[in-house]
Amino acid sequence: WGHFAGARLGGGHAPLRPISGLLPLFDFDYAHNDARAFDWMSLGGNLAHAGIVLLFFMALPLETAGTAALVAGAFGFAVFSSAVEIPVIRASRRGLSGIEALGTIPKDFVSRYMPWAVGSALVAFLLL
Repeated sequence: WGHFAGARLGGGHAPLRPISGLLPLFDFDYAHNDARAFDWMSLGGNLAHAGIVLLFFMALPLETAGTAALVAGAFGFAVFSSAVEIPVIRASRRGLSGIEALGTIPKDFVSRYMPWAVGSALVAFLLL
């Protein structure tokens, strides 16, 4: 929902899809939205991921391994998504269109960034 909120706050056209449909939850109109809307959509997603980590960290008692694992897992996902999305945001800010910026995501992004995500989640779990 962070991507959706960012797209809308950035002035983009991003209608919701029917609830019965699968992902994505909304349609971002790449042909008619401007770079500002794309940047806001991208930043909104990253802020939402970080916000979930903070919400879990602040709201959950971290006295059990389960809640610590939940917070650590959310942190690991935020690291993973940021590793994928921050280069896209940078490419967009350099002047690439949204579609071109998304094209900079490496084909092997899962195998490339998953070790960072798992490692950061493990370190967070050990620290919690």
